[in-house]
Parts: sequence; structure tokens; C-alpha cells
Amino acid sequence: MVNFRDVSEVERWLELRPKDVVVVLAARTALRVAPLMVKALSLHAGNPEVRGSIVLPWFYAIATPWGATADLSEISAYRGARAADKVVGSILSHERDNRAAYAAADIASAAARAAARAAAALDATAAIAAAYTADAVADATYAAAAAGGADVVVFEALSADATALELGVASEELAIRKLWPGRRPQWAGDNWSRLKKALRAFPKEENWSVWEEWYEARLRGGGINHELESDRLDIASGFWERGPQATNTRIARLLEETQKESESPRQEVDLFISYSEAESSYAKWVSALLINAGFTVFPSLPDDPAGDDIRSIRYGPIVASRMIALLSPAYVRSDECQRQWKTAFESDPSETKRELISLLVRPTQLNDSNQKIVVHQVIGLSAVDVAKVILDAVGFERPRAVVVPQNYPGALAVDEVNITTGGVFQVGPSASGLLERKPIPPSNSDEAAGFAPDRLYAAMASEIGGFCRHIQKASGNFSCSSRLKDRATRLLNSFDVDFSRCDPLELHKNLTWVLRVIALDKKDGNIPPNDEIEYYVSDLYGYYQRLEFIFPQLKKYRNMEAFTRFVAPDEYTEKAIREVYVSLGSHHIAKDALSLELSDEFQRAGDDIAAAKFTSETDFGDEATYVSAEAHTEGATKSMGVWSWLANGREKFEKAGRKASEIDKTLEGYEKLYKRLSPHMAEYIAYLLKWFL
Repeated sequence: MVNFRDVSEVERWLELRPKDVVVVLAARTALRVAPLMVKALSLHAGNPEVRGSIVLPWFYAIATPWGATADLSEISAYRGARAADKVVGSILSHERDNRAAYAAADIASAAARAAARAAAALDATAAIAAAYTADAVADATYAAAAAGGADVVVFEALSADATALELGVASEELAIRKLWPGRRPQWAGDNWSRLKKALRAFPKEENWSVWEEWYEARLRGGGINHELESDRLDIASGFWERGPQATNTRIARLLEETQKESESPRQEVDLFISYSEAESSYAKWVSALLINAGFTVFPSLPDDPAGDDIRSIRYGPIVASRMIALLSPAYVRSDECQRQWKTAFESDPSETKRELISLLVRPTQLNDSNQKIVVHQVIGLSAVDVAKVILDAVGFERPRAVVVPQNYPGALAVDEVNITTGGVFQVGPSASGLLERKPIPPSNSDEAAGFAPDRLYAAMASEIGGFCRHIQKASGNFSCSSRLKDRATRLLNSFDVDFSRCDPLELHKNLTWVLRVIALDKKDGNIPPNDEIEYYVSDLYGYYQRLEFIFPQLKKYRNMEAFTRFVAPDEYTEKAIREVYVSLGSHHIAKDALSLELSDEFQRAGDDIAAAKFTSETDFGDEATYVSAEAHTEGATKSMGVWSWLANGREKFEKAGRKASEIDKTLEGYEKLYKRLSPHMAEYIAYLLKWFL
């Protein structure tokens, strides 16, 4: 049995507990002494400024840590802490000597900060949250004594909570128990009665009953409506500085709407679509597909005008046997979406009932909770294949064909992967429809030297030619590996005679390879010390930097964090990647979709990945790892540009204004290559998303 006697004992006990325990104890401590805020109203009850600067933000502040027991976000918790700080400042400005009121506000601030720290992602913040909770307890004992009670009462209540937790009561269950484990002390009851009387004396249009009823519910105990608590705090967060009438009226409207929803007849549907507002186009497409397959769906987009706003979708009147979650960056950031996802996940964590179907529709770094279940990756697939994935996932077994909706928005997802690389590699169809590399425009001038890009480009080609001749002659005491000779030749060949046709990605790749292979050769003892090559190396690094002035897109490509997060593919993924480049790099296989020149580029990209694998197997240093990362990044950048056309060519051609007859003829060749690649690209894209993001 726990028996706290002072604050130091509380803090030591809390430091060993998980963050959810720290939050619930902070919340309950703040709520117990909350009525002491009536001390701040004793001299200023008729002052409207006090209601706006003390009473309203104070209610918001004490609601924050309790709301954190309902999965409150870190951002919302910190907003509550800032509101509490404002209350402290207002009390000090109005009545510096009112220590009981000041302590009550300080407790709310400490408890809100404990909730914010506990809501943070880092485990190390648990100790900080514990310290804030201990501060709240210290203030609570002082406030209780100042109110004519005894500080031992606060310790007794806290000890009872801690004992319940040690006996196995979950923090979520403790959060909804009545506020005082035993009999409520007289000082707490008297001050709450006085505070209620003060609230009822305020103008009726300010709707203070929404907070009176809220606190009465905390005293009695009972379940948490997570969605309602979150919405209440969202309103308070956005409106409290506008004053009590605007904030409390909005909360009253929320409570009324929630009550109506709970009394509404429930609508039975097969599937609920959970999505963020940013993905409404995906939701409309998925909804149309499922309706075409004979399912009932909520929201029944695009016919439901309310469906565009995720905040208008509530579980209240809806009963759905299953949920489809459209995962995206906006979905992961949305508290509302995460609550819906968590509810569905907890009802079927093993996925045996198919109650939760998660579709990854945009490149996304999933959070820990979203990674607990199988995610169907539909990025980069054509509309027909996405439809197959979705219908298979929901268990569609009906014999009739399903009409696939038009205007699938999925092409954007692959384009987003391309954007992360700076758009340094662009492809598009020629007049014949075959895909070819499109040159990207260079910068207008070199900001550092003031020379035109084509002159700098020509000078680089000449100077690098001297380096390559030095490498190839290998006379006297100079020696180097055959791989360096090969890489130097490739670098020289990267300089196309026609500046407008040069490939900056190819230049970057080959220059990087030469620099890294030189480092590997020196490490292996192939290059003697004090050789002339030392002077060339410093020049090569200068050329490396100069490329960014000629081709600004390279800067973003080079700065991608993907280089630092590179992880070599496993054996299964490696086979898929090899098949991708064998197919794209074979003119016989890709001849109906890719130009000969573009197919040759993919053959070289595949060779580079194979060479990088050999290098990493023979040398485990940083240079070998960087070479591998470079080869894979360059290959991925190129393949995504081509894949975007293969998977979504029809949409791209229609946007370009091509005639339907021309599109159909061109797409025949695209579809052949798409079908051959699609099983391998699905594995490849899944690997790239985990790595790039």
C-alpha cells in the first residue's frame, strides 16, 4: 500500500511509472484543488476582464491534463499550459497577495505541463512530466492548507490513487473514477459551492453551465467521450482569447449536437471511410468504387456534401461493420483520424475479422500505432490494380464485374516521391509516344563566377579530360584499380557534346563514384602517397560543388536525408529490384514503351546497383556505404519517373490534351511493360517508402 508523506516521496514514485500514470495523477490533483480559484473572484466578481483573463483560461487549463487521459496531443497539452500561465500572470496583476488563488492557477499550469511532457514522443520526457506533477502536488498541499484544510488530505487522496494503480487498476479506469476516493473534504465542497454561485451570477448569455456541469461530472466519475473532450479543448484552444461568450456558446452548441447524435436512429452501413480532408479526392474515388461493387458506404461520396470535412463525420449515428483508413501525412497528423483508426484497430488487432483495412495512398512516415497492422500499399499502381487491391481486401466475391471510377488521383503519390528528389530527372513521351529523358533547364548563370553555364560545363569537361588521361596512362610509380579506370571513363563520357542534352544526374553519379573509388583505392594502397592525383582530387570536389550552380535541382537531391537513412535491401527486395532494371534496361522488353537511349540509361543504373553491391561486400567502410546509397538513390529517382507514366499514362495524356485514339494506341506498349513490372514494382516502392521517408 502506498502512503505518501511529502512531495519528494511522490516524485521518486512517479519517476518509475509510465507516462500515462503520471498524467492521470497530475490531472486528478489539479481537479481536486480547482475550486480554490473562487479566491480570485472574491474581489472582482463583477469585472468582465477577470472572467476573460482568469476564469475561462483557468477552466481550459484544468481540463487540459484530464483531456490528456483521452489521448490528448502534445500540441493541445502545451496550449493548455500556456493558458494556465496566462491565468497566473492575470492573478498576479490583479491581486498579488491572493496566494491561494495563485497556487490554484500554478497547479493547473504544472499539471498541464506534465500532460504535455507525457504526450511527447520521447520516453525521456516521463521524468520531466513526473517533476511537473510533483510541483502540482506541492502547490496543492499549500493551497489546501491556505484554504483552511490540511495538506494531509491531498496526500491521502494521491496515495489512494497510487495504491489502486499498484493493485492493477489501469490509468484509463482511474481517470474516470470519482474525484475523491473517500469523503470530499469540507474546504473543497465549500469552495466549489461558492464558485458555482459566482458562475451563476455571471451574465446568462456567457453559458458558464458548460463548465459547471463538466466539473460536476469529474466529481461523480464516469466514462470519457474521447471525441467530445478533444473537441471541447479544440474550441477552448481556438476561442478562449475571444472571451467567455464566444467560447462557451460554441461549446454549448457542441454538446447539443452530440446529444442529438446520440439520440438519432443509427444508420447501418458496410464500410466507414476514415480520411483526412486533404485526401477527399481519394475518399470520393474509393467510395464510388465500393458503391459500384454493391457495398453501402459512409460517407457516400461524392453525393454526401458533408463528406469533404472529416470533422463533420462522427461515429454517433453510424454503425459500420468495417473501416477503410486512407493513410497519408495529413492522416497521421490528424488527432481525429488517429482516434478513429485506434477505435477500429482495438476492435480487431489480429485482422482476422477484416474490420480495419489500411491503405497507404501517399508517401508517409507512419507513427508507431499505424505500424501495428498490415498496410496495403497502393502508391504507384494503376486505377485497375488499386481497385483489385481494395476489393480483395474487403472480401469482394461477387461474380459481376465492377466499374472502376474515372480520375484516380494516385498519380500524385508517385510524383511526390519524385518531388523529394528535386525533380532532377524528368521523362515524357516523344512524338511517337515512347518515353525519353527530358532535359531540365540549367540556371541562367553561375552566381559565384559570373560565367554562363555552358562555358562552365565546357571547362569542366576539358579539365576532367586531363584527369581521366592521367588515370588511364598509369605510368611510372602510379597505379590504380581497374574499377577507377572504368569510372573515370564513364565520367568523361557523361559530358554530352550538346550541353542541352546532358544529364545532371548522370554527371553527379559518376563524379561521386570517382571520388569514392579514389578513397577506396587509397585505403587499399593502390594509389601511392604524394601522387599527382592529389591535386586532381581537390579540383574534382570543386567541380562537384559547381554542378549545383549549373543545375540547381541537384542541391535538393543531394540534401535528401534518404542518403543518411539508407538500408540495403533484403534478399527478396533485391530480386525485385534486379528484375525491374533487367526489364527497363532491356531494349527488347521495353521497346514498346521506352526509347533506346532511356532503356540504355536503365541498363547502366542496374549495372551501378550491382557494382555497388559488389563494393559493399568487399569493403564495409563509409565509402562503400555511400556508393551503395548513391547507386540506389539515382536508380530510384529514374525509375519512379518512368513508373508514373506507365501506371497513370492515360490521366497524364488526357491532361495534355491528346486524342483518345492516340492514347489507346500508345498505352498498349505501356501496359505490356506495366504488367511485367507491377509485381516487382510493388515490392520496390514499399522499400523506397520505408527508406526515403
